Amino acid sequence: RLSKRVLQFLLARLIPSDSLHLCHVQFASQYLKLFALQAGKPVPDAKVIHWGIDIGRFAYREVTHNPKHLLYVGLIAPHKGVHTTIEAVRILVKEYGWSSVKLTIIGGSLFPDYKPGLRNLVRSYALEDYVHFTGFVPREQLPHIYQEHDILLFPSVWDEPFGITLLEAMSCGLAVIGTATGGSSEILEYEVNALVFPKENARACANQILRLLNDQECYERIRQSGRRTVEERFRFERMMDILEHSLTLAIVPC
Repeated sequence: RLSKRVLQFLLARLIPSDSLHLCHVQFASQYLKLFALQAGKPVPDAKVIHWGIDIGRFAYREVTHNPKHLLYVGLIAPHKGVHTTIEAVRILVKEYGWSSVKLTIIGGSLFPDYKPGLRNLVRSYALEDYVHFTGFVPREQLPHIYQEHDILLFPSVWDEPFGITLLEAMSCGLAVIGTATGGSSEILEYEVNALVFPKENARACANQILRLLNDQECYERIRQSGRRTVEERFRFERMMDILEHSLTLAIVPC
């Protein structure tokens, strides 16, 4: 809710429609455009141009093995749902007996009590051998980190504006399991290029992970489709062409 209020403030105060011409404004997702319309901004004809990534930099891993290395990348914050991933690992290890799974949590935090709370949660479940916090990692190291993991967990609670982490992981050949909130729903297609679960539902998350652990064919299908999604819809070069064309049109007065 706090994040949504911040977004509403930015739309209402920093983009005053009475002082700016918004006929050529662009949005990174359909969700953001609808949010602006709901905030009363005159942007019905605005272009939605998704972000793209360099698929050469985020190279696809051809050779795979039985999936067991789980990954979270992003801000360590309550609205990102990181606690859900830890709860899911507890279910996998303690209830389902999957002692081979490992979860790496990458990212910094602006919430002084949340990350220590996550560490306490790991200790209380005796998961120190299964959950590893790395802290902040420079972006240039991420392609290598993706290559070392099999499944990306995207447990976001709030409505994401978009989700560049999803594209990076899919490009590298990770199978994605996420909540498909906000703009991320424009990337994730259930049973096609990802598996999804309701936000903050750790058991549903664990069950989707379990599907990939038990079914190598499903795992391969999801990760290969994820790479195709990026190649066909979210290549950096394609998005730059669309952006340049839109800016060329924007030269014409409203």
